[in-house]
Amino acid sequence: MRLFRSMIEAADGLPAVGPGARMLGVRPGNAPTPDVPVIRPQEVLAPGQGGMSVAPEDPMRLTRHRRPASLGGIGQDPVWVLEVDDLGSLLRFRQDSPTHGVIEPKALVQRHSCFDGSGGTGF
Repeated sequence: MRLFRSMIEAADGLPAVGPGARMLGVRPGNAPTPDVPVIRPQEVLAPGQGGMSVAPEDPMRLTRHRRPASLGGIGQDPVWVLEVDDLGSLLRFRQDSPTHGVIEPKALVQRHSCFDGSGGTGF
């Protein structure tokens, strides 16, 4: 299954990494709209607690403000695609609606490896 996410393109041609809705990473629990409940580095994130939002199977499932004009949206960022099989051994995809899902840890993980995009998503 293919997963889609719109993200800022960094100078190196890859998605920009960081704790933002338009970046490769998640928003911490103290953000206005958090993706995960953890805030401090010593806290642990468990499967099922949240992760990085993606749209499954079709980029048209991204919300209009996340899709670029080329996909009928008003977003300003390119759309990136990733195969579920490429998530690696530390991450999994969990679909929570027909149009949305999250990439989250398969097992308990400390905050630092999910906030900065170093979990190996392969976008």
